[in-house]
Amino acid sequence: MRIAFYYRKGNTTFGCMLPEEKERLHVFFAAEQKREAAKSLSRKLDHGDKKK
Repeated sequence: MRIAFYYRKGNTTFGCMLPEEKERLHVFFAAEQKREAAKSLSRKLDHGDKKK
């Protein structure tokens, strides 16, 4: 028997994910979040430099 994680995809739709997929998805989103944070910081620094 394998364990699966269920998640909500919308108001009435659910999905299923195996534990190893969950870990890969977590790693992907962590990397994506870091990338977005770096972009945001870069934009803020660029925007701050233009005001001077």
